[in-house]
Amino acid sequence: MSVIIKRGKSPDIVTDPVATEAANDKLVAIKERFADWLWSEPARAQELAELYNEEYNSLVAREFNGDYLTTPGVSATWKWRPHQTRVIARIIQDGNTYMGHAVGSGKTSAMIGAGMEMRRLGLARKPMYAVPNLMLGQFTKEFYEQYPTARIAVADERRFHTSRRKQFIADAANADLDAIIITHSAFGMIPVSNEFQDGLIQEQLDQYRDLLEELGSDQDTRITRSRMEKQIERLEQRLSGKAGKRRDQVFTFEEMGVDFLFLDEAHMFRKLDFATKMSNVKGISPEGAQKSWDVYVKTRYLETINPGRNLVLASGTPVTNTMAELYT
Repeated sequence: MSVIIKRGKSPDIVTDPVATEAANDKLVAIKERFADWLWSEPARAQELAELYNEEYNSLVAREFNGDYLTTPGVSATWKWRPHQTRVIARIIQDGNTYMGHAVGSGKTSAMIGAGMEMRRLGLARKPMYAVPNLMLGQFTKEFYEQYPTARIAVADERRFHTSRRKQFIADAANADLDAIIITHSAFGMIPVSNEFQDGLIQEQLDQYRDLLEELGSDQDTRITRSRMEKQIERLEQRLSGKAGKRRDQVFTFEEMGVDFLFLDEAHMFRKLDFATKMSNVKGISPEGAQKSWDVYVKTRYLETINPGRNLVLASGTPVTNTMAELYT
């Protein structure tokens, strides 16, 4: 608080340091006296404490305990670490989960355990694990080390070669499997039906058109309008089939029977299109990547068949560039 004064007929206003210091001392004394009075009466103090706790201390982060897990089928030599059983319990109980564990903490083993437990409990019929290309062999090896009798389909270079790809997808669709393990690249080669994609593209078009209408015709919004109009044109081309990459169309992702996805190193798919009126704001780029769109479409499909229980994103680096990645 400052005390300001005018000197004589001068229009200038200045601060009176002596009066300001005295006023601030008095303000502190009033606050202290009010606090003493406020808490001096036990009944009033109790009532205020309850009101505060209801308003600000009523939300507590849920804690999970996986000590009850027996994980039938796991190797007799396998030993779970406490944080691994906790995250397995969380996935079983809560469904969709972000596994932000540090490198070397055993994310792979925890994902494998969670998938096998959900299969055993009937919470998932056919989990799929999408892993970085170079990790396919290591991931498969760890899977068999943990669960030696697991029924797994692995989309390695031989099985997912161009000449065998359609057969692999057909076999995986018709088999009773504990897991399908596939690389990020191969995952992107399995198409989602045009009908389902068209619905999501139309959603985006509606969002952009609504924002464009809100912008109006002000000169200040010219750059933003131009960007949105180009995005709308691109989406319309995609919707009409003029844009997009050719993919195998014998089997679609929907027909494979996958109902749960574990996406390892999920930060590699962080950049997704989104509609916004913000333009030229550092750290906010609404232009997305095709591979991120592909993952988005597949996860939206999984949400329709297994709501709230269809996705685990695993990554030790959740944010790599900007906070906008938390949204996209």
